[in-house]
Amino acid sequence: MKRFFAVLLSLSMLFSLAACGGTKDLEAGGGAASGAASGSASTAAPDADAEYKVGVVFGPGGLGDNNFADMIYDGLCRARDELGVYFDYIEPASDGEIITALYEYAQDGSYDVVMLATSSAASSLEEVASEYPDQNFTIIDTTIDLPNMRSVAKIGAEQTFMAGVVAALLTQEEGFDGVNEDKKIAVVVGEDFPIPMAMAVGFQAGARWADPEVECFISVVGSFSDPGAAKEMSVALIKQGVDIIQNDAGGSGSGIFAAAEETGTLAIGVGANQNTMSKRIIGTSLFILYQYVYNECEALVNGEWTPGIVSPGLADGSLGFVTDDASIQIPQHILDKAEEARDWVVAGGIELPSKAEDVDAWAAENGLA
Repeated sequence: MKRFFAVLLSLSMLFSLAACGGTKDLEAGGGAASGAASGSASTAAPDADAEYKVGVVFGPGGLGDNNFADMIYDGLCRARDELGVYFDYIEPASDGEIITALYEYAQDGSYDVVMLATSSAASSLEEVASEYPDQNFTIIDTTIDLPNMRSVAKIGAEQTFMAGVVAALLTQEEGFDGVNEDKKIAVVVGEDFPIPMAMAVGFQAGARWADPEVECFISVVGSFSDPGAAKEMSVALIKQGVDIIQNDAGGSGSGIFAAAEETGTLAIGVGANQNTMSKRIIGTSLFILYQYVYNECEALVNGEWTPGIVSPGLADGSLGFVTDDASIQIPQHILDKAEEARDWVVAGGIELPSKAEDVDAWAAENGLA
């Protein structure tokens, strides 16, 4: 367990040092902003005349989420500082403004790659990319099959699988603070898109691997930027006996943490290490996204950028479960079981289910009760 955690921690530390600064330093508000935004760690940021340019369109939640958007921004900052890549970004106020932003970059014609940092507008990107076949595009967290498109789409179920193991075992740990006797855990999802839902199912699969008697709920907020609704949903789950909730809700996740704090239950972070966001967080289902964003820029600079699909997973160490900086310490025997589960998936080439209706068949096929 220590080996895997050490790898993830060292990578997290590496990119923290290279990042543009904490989210408190990010520019407030929307609109287009230069890659030389305030809070930058760069001493000589490239300007718009740089040889390589990337245009980024975020989702409506934008920067400051301590998660998806901020990791993308950090990866771009490192690419700017180390590789000389210039980037602009736009933070649309709504999904409807995303397609306008994509057209703006595509029509400009000076960007080597236009990147969409939200899966909620995949259809908009597909429309724009089809109209501009000579423009290269990258989309994060979903797949689009076009000759000018590169998709960075993690194996969603693998990101939360270890956390499901941890939660299923911890919910029945006698005398553990925040745990009741009901053996119920849950995932709160931002929106019903393929990868977020696969993450929820991966959490269920991890729980099934650990103990088939543990009940795992999945609830969908309907937005990645509505913490109030996420909090209300989390409180409702807690009233049903749930004592551990996995955040799979993007910017809405702070509502999950608030619910855990008010009720004395437990939560699990997602994406970037969120363990310091609340004293009730026991760990984070990690995705080292900033590495892949940096890799996109590095491939561009090296002339190696190609269309296709990149699938980060447990095997390459880009997904996992980390506990560093968490206020609550999980028993080592539970962490050891999570590592055992990870090795079972990786060494055995196990394909995790991505749909809830497939969990029972998957469990039977793999000898799980």
